[in-house]
Amino acid sequence: MASSEEEDRRRAERARPVGLFRYSLIQDLLDQDLTTRERGRLARELASREHTDPFGQQITVARGTLDWWTRHYRAAGSQPWSPSRARPSRGRRRRCWNWPRR
Repeated sequence: MASSEEEDRRRAERARPVGLFRYSLIQDLLDQDLTTRERGRLARELASREHTDPFGQQITVARGTLDWWTRHYRAAGSQPWSPSRARPSRGRRRRCWNWPRR
């Protein structure tokens, strides 16, 4: 198996539990019967607690992150969602074209 194929496989194996973890945190925030005030209170409560991530580490999740995950989930509908694949740099520096050259 090629190195990039193996990396893709490992990334996919990690993405699913991360997506499920994110959903487990925001599932109550997705309730349409909640008022804005109730949703805000629940989001602040979730942000104040520590959570065990899929890899066993204790983490906190910021309120803004919970809000972003909630908006992202609503926009994606029933499609599965998980971390996006980062663009590999392959050891090359990125060039910013709008900076003047020296």
